Amino acid sequence: MFQSDQPQGRWRTVLLVCLALLGLAFGPKSGIIDRASDDQTIYSLQRGIPAAISNFLDLEAGCNWTGIGGQVFDQAGMPVTGLMVKISGILEGRQILHYVYTGSSQHFGSGGYDLQLADHPVSSFSLKIQLLDAAGASLSRPFFLHTWDTCQQNLLVVNLTPISLDHSVYLPQVYR
Repeated sequence: MFQSDQPQGRWRTVLLVCLALLGLAFGPKSGIIDRASDDQTIYSLQRGIPAAISNFLDLEAGCNWTGIGGQVFDQAGMPVTGLMVKISGILEGRQILHYVYTGSSQHFGSGGYDLQLADHPVSSFSLKIQLLDAAGASLSRPFFLHTWDTCQQNLLVVNLTPISLDHSVYLPQVYR
Protein backbone atom coordinates (compact mmCIF):
# COMPACT_ATOMS: atom_id res chain seq x y z
CA MET A 1 0.00 0.00 0.00
CA PHE A 2 2.52 2.68 1.14
CA GLN A 3 6.19 2.19 0.54
CA SER A 4 8.85 3.28 2.99
CA ASP A 5 12.40 2.35 3.88
CA GLN A 6 11.35 1.85 7.52
CA PRO A 7 7.62 1.19 7.38
CA GLN A 8 7.04 0.33 11.01
CA GLY A 9 9.05 3.24 12.49
CA ARG A 10 7.66 5.94 10.21
CA TRP A 11 4.02 4.83 10.47
CA ARG A 12 4.31 4.47 14.23
CA THR A 13 5.51 8.09 14.43
CA VAL A 14 2.69 9.27 12.15
CA LEU A 15 0.14 7.35 14.24
CA LEU A 16 1.46 8.81 17.51
CA VAL A 17 1.39 12.35 16.11
CA CYS A 18 -2.20 11.85 14.88
CA LEU A 19 -3.30 10.50 18.25
CA ALA A 20 -1.65 13.40 20.05
CA LEU A 21 -3.40 15.90 17.78
CA LEU A 22 -6.74 14.17 18.27
CA GLY A 23 -6.19 14.25 22.03
CA LEU A 24 -5.58 17.99 21.88
CA ALA A 25 -8.58 18.55 19.64
CA PHE A 26 -11.07 16.47 21.61
CA GLY A 27 -9.53 16.45 25.07
CA PRO A 28 -10.80 18.48 28.01
CA LYS A 29 -10.25 22.21 27.77
CA SER A 30 -10.75 22.82 31.48
CA GLY A 31 -7.65 24.98 31.85
CA ILE A 32 -8.85 27.42 29.22
CA ILE A 33 -12.48 27.39 30.30
CA ASP A 34 -11.71 27.67 34.02
CA ARG A 35 -9.37 30.57 33.45
CA ALA A 36 -11.85 32.44 31.26
CA SER A 37 -14.80 31.84 33.54
CA ASP A 38 -13.14 33.06 36.74
CA ASP A 39 -14.16 36.50 37.92
CA GLN A 40 -11.42 38.37 36.12
CA THR A 41 -10.79 42.06 36.16
CA ILE A 42 -8.43 43.65 33.73
CA TYR A 43 -7.58 47.32 33.58
CA SER A 44 -7.53 49.82 30.77
CA LEU A 45 -6.81 53.51 30.42
CA GLN A 46 -9.54 55.76 31.74
CA ARG A 47 -11.39 57.65 29.00
CA GLY A 48 -9.61 60.89 28.09
CA ILE A 49 -6.31 59.62 29.50
CA PRO A 50 -3.35 60.10 29.24
CA ALA A 51 -3.44 63.84 29.73
CA ALA A 52 -0.30 65.98 29.59
CA ILE A 53 -0.39 68.92 32.03
CA SER A 54 2.05 71.21 33.86
CA ASN A 55 3.94 69.75 36.79
CA PHE A 56 2.11 70.51 40.02
CA LEU A 57 3.75 67.75 42.05
CA ASP A 58 7.10 69.45 42.62
CA LEU A 59 6.57 73.21 42.53
CA GLU A 60 10.24 73.92 43.24
CA ALA A 61 11.31 71.94 40.17
CA GLY A 62 8.61 73.51 38.02
CA CYS A 63 9.69 73.08 34.43
CA ASN A 64 12.83 71.15 35.40
CA TRP A 65 10.88 67.94 35.72
CA THR A 66 9.22 65.15 33.68
CA GLY A 67 7.04 62.52 35.27
CA ILE A 68 3.99 60.31 35.30
CA GLY A 69 1.25 60.08 37.90
CA GLY A 70 -2.37 59.13 38.35
CA GLN A 71 -4.78 56.82 40.12
CA VAL A 72 -6.18 53.31 39.83
CA PHE A 73 -9.89 52.72 40.48
CA ASP A 74 -12.02 49.65 41.21
CA GLN A 75 -15.42 48.68 39.72
CA ALA A 76 -17.22 51.02 42.14
CA GLY A 77 -14.98 53.96 41.21
CA MET A 78 -13.06 53.83 44.48
CA PRO A 79 -9.25 54.24 44.54
CA VAL A 80 -7.20 51.04 44.77
CA THR A 81 -3.97 50.79 46.74
CA GLY A 82 -1.26 48.12 46.77
CA LEU A 83 -1.04 47.43 43.03
CA MET A 84 2.19 47.95 41.07
CA VAL A 85 2.53 50.33 38.16
CA LYS A 86 5.36 49.34 35.82
CA ILE A 87 6.88 52.04 33.63
CA SER A 88 9.43 50.90 31.06
CA GLY A 89 10.92 51.90 27.75
CA ILE A 90 13.61 54.17 26.41
CA LEU A 91 14.08 57.73 27.62
CA GLU A 92 16.83 59.84 26.06
CA GLY A 93 18.54 56.74 24.69
CA ARG A 94 18.55 54.94 28.06
CA GLN A 95 16.54 51.87 28.93
CA ILE A 96 14.36 52.53 31.99
CA LEU A 97 12.35 50.25 34.25
CA HIS A 98 10.51 51.63 37.28
CA TYR A 99 7.88 50.23 39.62
CA VAL A 100 5.68 52.31 41.89
CA TYR A 101 2.80 51.23 44.13
CA THR A 102 -0.69 52.68 43.93
CA GLY A 103 -1.39 54.55 47.13
CA SER A 104 2.24 55.67 47.44
CA SER A 105 1.41 59.29 46.49
CA GLN A 106 -1.40 61.37 47.90
CA HIS A 107 -0.97 64.07 45.24
CA PHE A 108 -3.57 62.28 43.12
CA GLY A 109 -5.65 60.83 45.95
CA SER A 110 -5.63 57.65 48.01
CA GLY A 111 -4.99 55.32 45.04
CA GLY A 112 -2.42 57.67 43.61
CA TYR A 113 1.08 57.12 42.34
CA ASP A 114 3.70 59.35 40.76
CA LEU A 115 7.19 58.95 39.41
CA GLN A 116 9.76 61.49 38.29
CA LEU A 117 11.44 60.37 35.07
CA ALA A 118 13.83 63.29 34.40
CA ASP A 119 14.94 66.65 35.74
CA HIS A 120 13.90 68.46 32.55
CA PRO A 121 11.08 68.17 29.99
CA VAL A 122 11.66 65.15 27.74
CA SER A 123 9.88 63.98 24.62
CA SER A 124 9.57 60.22 24.24
CA PHE A 125 7.42 57.92 22.14
CA SER A 126 8.67 54.61 23.55
CA LEU A 127 7.50 54.51 27.17
CA LYS A 128 5.00 51.91 28.32
CA ILE A 129 2.86 51.63 31.42
CA GLN A 130 1.36 48.41 32.75
CA LEU A 131 -0.59 47.53 35.88
CA LEU A 132 0.48 44.48 37.92
CA ASP A 133 -0.84 42.91 41.10
CA ALA A 134 1.35 42.78 44.22
CA ALA A 135 2.83 39.43 43.10
CA GLY A 136 3.77 40.85 39.68
CA ALA A 137 1.00 39.22 37.62
CA SER A 138 -0.31 41.35 34.78
CA LEU A 139 -3.62 43.17 35.30
CA SER A 140 -3.43 45.13 32.04
CA ARG A 141 -1.67 45.05 28.76
CA PRO A 142 1.20 47.51 28.31
CA PHE A 143 0.02 50.91 27.05
CA PHE A 144 2.36 53.14 25.04
CA LEU A 145 2.81 56.67 26.33
CA HIS A 146 4.01 59.90 24.79
CA THR A 147 5.82 62.45 26.91
CA TRP A 148 6.38 66.05 25.83
CA ASP A 149 9.35 68.39 26.04
CA THR A 150 7.39 71.47 27.11
CA CYS A 151 6.79 72.96 30.55
CA GLN A 152 3.05 72.94 29.94
CA GLN A 153 3.03 69.17 29.32
CA ASN A 154 5.75 67.74 31.56
CA LEU A 155 3.41 65.70 33.79
CA LEU A 156 1.55 62.83 32.19
CA VAL A 157 -1.61 61.86 34.09
CA VAL A 158 -2.50 58.20 33.57
CA ASN A 159 -5.54 56.74 35.38
CA LEU A 160 -6.50 53.09 35.06
CA THR A 161 -10.01 51.67 35.45
CA PRO A 162 -11.25 48.08 35.42
CA ILE A 163 -13.02 46.21 32.68
CA SER A 164 -14.82 43.19 34.15
CA LEU A 165 -15.10 39.94 32.21
CA ASP A 166 -17.66 38.38 34.54
CA HIS A 167 -20.70 39.18 32.39
CA SER A 168 -22.25 37.38 29.46
CA VAL A 169 -21.51 38.47 25.96
CA TYR A 170 -24.24 38.07 23.36
CA LEU A 171 -23.25 37.80 19.73
CA PRO A 172 -25.65 37.99 16.81
CA GLN A 173 -26.35 34.87 14.80
CA VAL A 174 -26.12 35.24 11.06
CA TYR A 175 -28.29 33.03 8.89
CA ARG A 176 -28.20 32.61 5.14
